[in-house]
Amino acid sequence: MAVGKMHEPQFSQYRMQFARVSYLMATVEDIFGKHQSVQWDLQAAEQLPQSLRVFYAAVYNTTNQISYTVLRRHGHDITSHMRRAWVSVCRDYLVEARWHRARQTPRLEEYLSNIRAAMTSPILLPAYFFLSQNIEEQSIQQLQSKSNIINLSSMIVRLSADLQRSRVGFRRGNQPISVQIYMNEAGVAEEQARQHIRNLLRDA
Repeated sequence: MAVGKMHEPQFSQYRMQFARVSYLMATVEDIFGKHQSVQWDLQAAEQLPQSLRVFYAAVYNTTNQISYTVLRRHGHDITSHMRRAWVSVCRDYLVEARWHRARQTPRLEEYLSNIRAAMTSPILLPAYFFLSQNIEEQSIQQLQSKSNIINLSSMIVRLSADLQRSRVGFRRGNQPISVQIYMNEAGVAEEQARQHIRNLLRDA
């Protein structure tokens, strides 16, 4: 997607970092389905299993590489912003992991409120720096806050993924997704639930 949308040579850094962050975002949900902790600490990471140490190192190094590139190009140090973005994402997935372990099915509004929080900020924040010419601190703060651009983009990404996952069927023991949640909450068939989620996407 990054290559198709921004194929010009000057956006090569954006394409590369977008691919890295997208891959890590796709991995983090599985990580928090099994491990319940949120920490940005290299020493604490040494206590993790090998697979998690590799993942943590990838997030840590990618964040530092993006921050260094932005500092060199624009004179802004966004390391703390990027760290907060990742911690926020991980906390959101941690909420879902706890629902799953407690065998608790949230109400749809609870689910939507959680995914609206900041699930796309690790992608949108570096994109702003790689694609913008004039960097404003106010814009950085907006991308760090629960602004509409974060809320709506997070909702669109997650609900689209939920619709895709529902097409291949629900597996017993998996975390409930929006389609399942609405089926249970409203007592409707799967196709009706899918249509409701499509309506939410359209309204977003």
